[in-house]
Amino acid sequence: MGFDTQFGWTGTVGEVVIGATKGDGGTRRVSYRIGGGATLPFIDGGQVS
Repeated sequence: MGFDTQFGWTGTVGEVVIGATKGDGGTRRVSYRIGGGATLPFIDGGQVS
């Protein structure tokens, strides 16, 4: 039994950066990048078990 994983997705998810390190002109030790994906979540086209 196979699953159709072709959805015709052509967009990307926007990326948000939270915090700015010293290299980015900020004062934080770490920054987090959230988003930026180019595929739908949990769809990799691999074998489903």
